[in-house]
Amino acid sequence: RGGEILAPGNPDQEIQFVDVRDLAQWTIRMVEARAVGIFNATGPAQPLTMARFLAACAGAIWPPDNPPPGRFTWVDEAFLLGEDVGPYVDMPLWVPAADAGLEQVNCAKALAAGLTFRAQAESVRATLDWAAARSADHLWRAGLTPEREAQLLAKWSPSA
Repeated sequence: RGGEILAPGNPDQEIQFVDVRDLAQWTIRMVEARAVGIFNATGPAQPLTMARFLAACAGAIWPPDNPPPGRFTWVDEAFLLGEDVGPYVDMPLWVPAADAGLEQVNCAKALAAGLTFRAQAESVRATLDWAAARSADHLWRAGLTPEREAQLLAKWSPSA
């Protein structure tokens, strides 16, 4: 949509995610190989901060010769929590610093067993295509509505 975009918490906090297609392909390979064990199957292979993730998302949507029509506004986690913004539910991939360990899972064993990841840009574009295919009246179960995001941004100030 462009405009001011709410970015949650600390830009340097690490996050983790895995494209379900990568997880499914790896799981099938593991089943076919009759591999057994306990694995933490998340990604990416290298640490990723929220700032780098959001920048990569913007880069996947808007090409370098056509910069984003908006800007990220980093909003303090204390403010978000005080406004009852739900970690991971209202702001996917965001957890408060006190729970940052949830986003620092060691997936080395899964990587050694062949878990691979497609490019983040591909996952972002596929997710956008999937979302665009939903009806206009689709009831989303996660994420802020545009109205709620605007309300939070209007209320936010770095001195809050």
